Amino acid sequence: MRRFSALAFVVLGFVVTASSCAKLDFFKRSEPPPTLAQGPRVGTSAPEIEGEDFDGVRFKLSDYRGKVAVVSFWASWCGPCRKMIPHERALVERFGDKAVVLGVNIDDDRDAARKAMASLGIIWRNWSMPGWDNPVNQRWSINSIPRIYVIDANGVIRYANVSGPFLEAAVTTLLAETR
Repeated sequence: MRRFSALAFVVLGFVVTASSCAKLDFFKRSEPPPTLAQGPRVGTSAPEIEGEDFDGVRFKLSDYRGKVAVVSFWASWCGPCRKMIPHERALVERFGDKAVVLGVNIDDDRDAARKAMASLGIIWRNWSMPGWDNPVNQRWSINSIPRIYVIDANGVIRYANVSGPFLEAAVTTLLAETR
């Protein structure tokens, strides 16, 4: 019985102390709790992208509202990005003007990007957004590439990081919804 009362006393003391400490903010964080990565998520409106293409002509993502859009963040030095380009080209060739592929190129060297576009047969429009810290990458929270988003005709992100046959299926599904 004595052991039980000693144990009860210790537990009771801990509960009283812990609840008092909680009220005194001893157990609260001094900084906010970590959150999931910021940036666009599936089911949310796509943030605007506005800038120049490689010919110096300004354009915006919202110019393509009403169409299914594939937005691909890439660079000429990125091996996985280069492997996705034939799939993206096949989309452009298959769907024509029903869907659009738009690239966001982050190369610091515009000439290297132009050479890659010519040699890889990139026939779709690309923004030139040099460097990792450009405003578009920050707004979209791009910290690795390739990064692919599929956006429906209403400007809502419906798929993220799909590739190959899954990318084609995503576009096909969204095109069927817009009819």
